Amino acid sequence: MPRYQGFVCLSASIQQLFRVFRGHMSKKDWFGIGYVSAWVLIWGTIGSLIDLPFLNSEIYLPGSIGQVTTFSVTAIISVIIAVLLYPKVLGNTLIVSALGLDTDEKK
Repeated sequence: MPRYQGFVCLSASIQQLFRVFRGHMSKKDWFGIGYVSAWVLIWGTIGSLIDLPFLNSEIYLPGSIGQVTTFSVTAIISVIIAVLLYPKVLGNTLIVSALGLDTDEKK
């Protein structure tokens, strides 16, 4: 079996999964998933930017408790900020109308 066939099967499976959920999830559900995903990316980026100087100066080693602490603290701060900002984002009429979140239809 050629290598690319596995990727084709995976791609088809993901597309089928999206087709199943598309009819059962509202725009607000999709927005919530996107919001959380964006914050995971933000957390990972900020955590990595904080982590890099510590690793370069050998304050701690990769996989040490110091690295776990760095990412845990940035995760807690990111969660707090994300939770505090979420009502403000949903209250922004420009974002709500641009994304069509003011309707409760499932798409």
